[in-house]
Amino acid sequence: MAVLCCGLLALSACGLDTSHSLSSSSSGGHSVDATTLDPTQIYFSFQTSETGNDQSGSFTFNGTEVYYKIYTDASTMRGRRAVIDNLAATEAYTKLTSDYGYQKLLLKEGSETSPLIQSANRNRYVYIRLNDYNTANSDDYRNVIQVGNSAMTKYDSALMLGSPRRSIGRSCGFDFGVSADSAAYCRSPVPASGDTDFYGTTSSAGPWYVDMYAVSVGTDSRGSVSYSAPHYCGSVTISKY
Repeated sequence: MAVLCCGLLALSACGLDTSHSLSSSSSGGHSVDATTLDPTQIYFSFQTSETGNDQSGSFTFNGTEVYYKIYTDASTMRGRRAVIDNLAATEAYTKLTSDYGYQKLLLKEGSETSPLIQSANRNRYVYIRLNDYNTANSDDYRNVIQVGNSAMTKYDSALMLGSPRRSIGRSCGFDFGVSADSAAYCRSPVPASGDTDFYGTTSSAGPWYVDMYAVSVGTDSRGSVSYSAPHYCGSVTISKY
């Protein structure tokens, strides 16, 4: 688990603040890539990095934010990852969010929180499945974000945080091509030009590629927010339903 001792990006009226360190999230024992074909394996998993972060009165670890981007060109997606991987922490977060426009993943249920995964003062595992699969017969592979103390491979109602939704609206899911909510799928308009979470050519057929990163977030006593280097969670391919 890499610990960044300096060079963290902090947003404030006073400029950059590098006085606090944040640890990046780490792999949760599951690697997913856009080439993965088994639908039961098309999910993201990582472990938060909450212990070891400064919890003094002058600095608080807030939690973990999740960022994503939708593409129609896998080579562009991979090329951007290569750029981010070769940047220092102070530059990687800016490149991810400001230059490449990665957006925060939202939840359908409840009030909107930021960061998405709130701190619990202990490292935890996060499981994210964007797509529904075989949900007409089982909830095992329904779209979900859940948090637990051990690695997860399928849906668990006791660990559910909520249902993942796009940044353009909490009624917009990732089962692209579904026009309305049903028992098996959620409303998921096709990504289109102008959507802030989309880069590529508007297509009615797909496929689409979704890239995801996790970022640790903390705040100092002045309200300045610090971000860790982005942790790459993987990418998945989504075909039209």
